[in-house]
Amino acid sequence: MPRDRYRAHDSAQDDDQFIILVKDIPRHCRWQELKDITRNYGGEHSLKAEVFELLDGSQMGHCTIKGRSAANQVYGI
Repeated sequence: MPRDRYRAHDSAQDDDQFIILVKDIPRHCRWQELKDITRNYGGEHSLKAEVFELLDGSQMGHCTIKGRSAANQVYGI
């Protein structure tokens, strides 16, 4: 059996992915801008961003961040 399987979880090498929901996004903002914004606020490992229009005409989106500390940093803005 591989030993890596039983290695203790190291938070410095956090590979978990976290999704942050964002609402009331300005209409001019696209997924590229949302991804850039998350990177500027500490989410260097911003894996994915998506922006979509709701039925009431407002926009909402989400971004996927790699690592708990990076996600907490982005979420705290």
